[in-house]
Amino acid sequence: MANSSFPTEFVDLPSQGHFYAKDNPLSSGKVEIKYMTAKEEDILTSVNLIQQGTVLDVLLKELIVDKSIDLDTMLLGDKNALFISARILAYGNDYEFIDKSKNVLLSYFGRLNYDIQGKYLFTATMRADASSKLNPDDRWGFFPSF
Repeated sequence: MANSSFPTEFVDLPSQGHFYAKDNPLSSGKVEIKYMTAKEEDILTSVNLIQQGTVLDVLLKELIVDKSIDLDTMLLGDKNALFISARILAYGNDYEFIDKSKNVLLSYFGRLNYDIQGKYLFTATMRADASSKLNPDDRWGFFPSF
């Protein structure tokens, strides 16, 4: 742990440091980050930083203990690993997520045209609709047309 008043953790980078120069602190394949506090929570909700599009970089700069790390040279996958780790350190590994967008609608449409000697045209269509909101036994509706 670094000399700070907040607890820290070392995060293994997905790149394992292979893509950084040997003199880059990221070449070790590990980055020490501190636990999020109210200060970092305030960064996440800063309207100015959100509008500027810099909120995530400012957050990472605050969380990374080694201030010599240049975020502009960090690979995107490594940044994502730091974000995930910061979230886990702040809120825990398990959390309940209820996805209310699970309602699904499906629709299929097909048409068959049959030409008889260039004089008669027979057309058949079939539509099938489904909704996840319905009982599984009555989920599908079929609508033929001739």
